[in-house]
Amino acid sequence: MFVGDIARTLYNGGTMVICPKDDRIDFSRLYGWIRDVQITVFESTPALIVPFMQHA
Repeated sequence: MFVGDIARTLYNGGTMVICPKDDRIDFSRLYGWIRDVQITVFESTPALIVPFMQHA
């Protein structure tokens, strides 16, 4: 639930980062987002997380 994600993030004082669609499918650029923005919690679907973890 997207509204739940926003509420949980903001309620806990976090910052929600939504990267562009093209960057989500380019694992090098996605990793760059995680590194550069210092993302500590990454939430996505298994269809994206599994291949991303295999890439990493």
